[in-house]
Amino acid sequence: MMMMTTIAMVTSCEYSMKDVWKCANKSERHHSNCLTASDIHKTVRTKSTLFLRPILLHSEGPRFHKLFKDCDSNHDKCLHPEEALKAPSCKRNCAWRSAWIKTFCT
Repeated sequence: MMMMTTIAMVTSCEYSMKDVWKCANKSERHHSNCLTASDIHKTVRTKSTLFLRPILLHSEGPRFHKLFKDCDSNHDKCLHPEEALKAPSCKRNCAWRSAWIKTFCT
């Protein structure tokens, strides 16, 4: 009798959420210590490529509603990197992280 063994390989993301928020903290914005929906929208509109833009816009909804719901725990409509890192619901997949880094850090 022949036994088959399945080996599942789990690949980790190239970027961590810590990388995402470290990068976001360096981007240009109206408020010096946080990101507003307007800041994010402006950066996505002006710096993301045609292929990256849908990844960020589709997953977060209009005015980045889902991102703020998941990552803005004090509900001040401003994403603070330290606050976002501590929020348990503020997790995103590898494609989203990569799109964010390529938009905000390059």
